[in-house]
Amino acid sequence: RICEDLEYAELLHAAHRCKSSLERIAHIAAFAVSCFASAEGRFYKPFNPLLGETFASIRHDLGYAVLTEQVCHHPPITAMHCEAEHWSLWQDYKLDIRFRGQYLKVIPTGLVHLRMKSDGTHYTWRKPVTTVHNLILGRLWVDNEGDVIVTCHQTGETASTRFQSYNKAGKSYRELHGEVKNPAGNVEYVIKGAWDKGLDCHEVKSRTGKFVEVGPLAFSMWKLREKPPDAHKMYGFTRLALQLNEMEGNLCPSDSRFRPDLRLMEHGQVEEAGREKHRLEEKQRAAKRSREAKKQPWKPRWFVAQFDLDTNSTVHRYIGGYWRAKRKEDFTDIPDIY
Repeated sequence: RICEDLEYAELLHAAHRCKSSLERIAHIAAFAVSCFASAEGRFYKPFNPLLGETFASIRHDLGYAVLTEQVCHHPPITAMHCEAEHWSLWQDYKLDIRFRGQYLKVIPTGLVHLRMKSDGTHYTWRKPVTTVHNLILGRLWVDNEGDVIVTCHQTGETASTRFQSYNKAGKSYRELHGEVKNPAGNVEYVIKGAWDKGLDCHEVKSRTGKFVEVGPLAFSMWKLREKPPDAHKMYGFTRLALQLNEMEGNLCPSDSRFRPDLRLMEHGQVEEAGREKHRLEEKQRAAKRSREAKKQPWKPRWFVAQFDLDTNSTVHRYIGGYWRAKRKEDFTDIPDIY
């Protein structure tokens, strides 16, 4: 599911081509928002990743290669690294989930990191809070709340978009408003759009103190791609999401596409999938007891926790070696999790 963040990776390719640093950070802000466009109709709880479970994919057609690994079980943390010709993106996907009876709040606690290779600029942002409503009665639906602030740590430029909950914004809760600011904190562009439709950047017509009057359209950044016509029959998946579970050659034995319970579920064998899921979870618990008896801490295979000076926080970084092992068909020291 984390790889669906890359649904609109072309926005990062476009950011690289921008001649203005302010236009660049605006496109990055659009990318940070775009991953929420597929939330409509996606209310099914995904399979919990097993410790050591991985997913990797090379998308030559989309211009990137991505690798993820479940690096921690309690609390659950998925590390992700995506490499493209002109940029690299990484994040620790970790959530604080709070049940409130009729609704559920999903609070992301990890930062998303992006580095542009042309000049080494480092950008970070944090995702908004997502609420799933009507868990017990009624039609399931979601809204998002919070400010997504993309910060360039080298220049001090920022681009922010504000998500509003239904309780605060009513029927216009999908609308987004934001600002692109220069290092001095002055607004250079105004961002307008909706998280389920797209985003545009507008010029600033005039300023009066902190008040900014919105001017004409400066440039469009992102427009929603329609889901397949029968997406409602396929859990609301986008075309990218449908492609993610397709097998590739020379996959690591821990890749999620080898999960037997997932494959059984895909083929409609629900009861068999449930029994297999229970077996895998029991195997994971037994492996944990064995490590504890031997006093052997768990060590991720492809990532290591590193301190990031720009954000004063720790994030898992890719240590290398996966794609070489894939080419040579030689994966070693891989835990037997299935």
